This record gives sequence, C-alpha cells and structure tokens, in this order.
Amino acid sequence: GGTDIGQLDEPVGLSVDRDNLLYVADTWNRRIQVFNTSGSFVRQWNMEAWFAQSNERPYLAVDSNGRLYVTDPEAFRILVFTTTGQFLYSFGDYTTITLAGGVAVDDQGRIYVSDTAAGTILRYRAEN
Repeated sequence: GGTDIGQLDEPVGLSVDRDNLLYVADTWNRRIQVFNTSGSFVRQWNMEAWFAQSNERPYLAVDSNGRLYVTDPEAFRILVFTTTGQFLYSFGDYTTITLAGGVAVDDQGRIYVSDTAAGTILRYRAEN
C-alpha cells in the first residue's frame, strides 16, 4: 500500500481489457492504475471523482471498443474514458442512479449498472 506509482490505497474496482491489461480503481489515491500481466505498472490517470470518504467504492468495466466505465457512487454517475485515460463523457444523475454499486458491459454494447440503493439493474447503450 501507499501513494507511489504502482502502490495502491484501497484497490476495489478491477477490469481486464482485450490486451490483458488490468485496470484498478485505486480508491483513496483517486486514480486509475493500469498493470500488465506480470504485474508491472503501465500507466495511470487521476480521477476528478470519489471525493466522499464513505463506504461506497468505485467499480470498473472495459468494453470491446476500448472504453472504460467507472462508477462514481456519491455523484450518481458513470464516467467513461478511453483505456489511455482520456475522458469521453458521463451519464446518470441523482434522478436515474441512486447508488452505482457495480458496472458491467456485454459484447452487444449494453452497459449494466447495479443500483444498490434502489435494488435495480439499469441498462444503457454506449454512445458512439
């Protein structure tokens, strides 16, 4: 644990892309870190999210088009990045996502968000 490159402080969300790179939500360092299959650090980017120090954690999913979906539970939204860290867009607000407790994508471009506060699964389609 720690704050240096390659160190983690409460890693929670994990996802693997088609190149077998591992994306990690490094929660309290407020960044995404990426590692290869041997565990070596590849890259990182800081998150303008996860400000609250609550019990809610961020989760990740990578789709086949190279988009990384990141939950931002206290902000009621999903953030979308390229796998190199470029912000693309976000979706959701307090009227649609009460508490994003998980995210997954399928090969048809559908995004599934578990809303743990509402006890529902929400389905979205990725923007092009």
